[in-house]
Formats: sequence, structure tokens, C-alpha cells
Amino acid sequence: MLSVDAVEPTIKKMPPELQQQVLMYIETLSRSAGETHHGTMKFEWAGCCEDMKNEYTSVHSAFAHFKSHFVEFSPISHTPQF
Repeated sequence: MLSVDAVEPTIKKMPPELQQQVLMYIETLSRSAGETHHGTMKFEWAGCCEDMKNEYTSVHSAFAHFKSHFVEFSPISHTPQF
């Protein structure tokens, strides 16, 4: 295990600005070490689109996302043409 004594000489060689950044980083790590996690993630959504897998691909999804965000909406065509 690394001790404070092993790190101190390296930190002392750093300019004051970097020493301050190291201190801030250590404080952040210290705070996050005390945090508790509230259970595990639930993937209840997994498989919710199972019935659509033969109808749409990730390319369809990406294109629809792109079109809805970056291309002007055309009232003539509501579906992407491939």
C-alpha cells in the first residue's frame, strides 16, 4: 500500500497550483469514499422492444433521431425513406 510519505516528495516538487489541484482531488476522493450506494440498478426496461426487433434496426433508430434533431420536419413524409 502506498503511504503518504511516499507521495509527499513528489507533491512538494510540484508548483503551488498543481499542489492545490492535488489537494482538491484528494478531498473529492475522500468525500466520495463515504458515499453509500442505494441498491443495484434494475433493468426493468430490458426487452421492452423485443416485438419490434424484426421491424427496426439501430440504423433506423439513429436515422430517426438525427432527422428529428437536425433535419427540418417535412409534413409530407413522416417516416425515413431508406
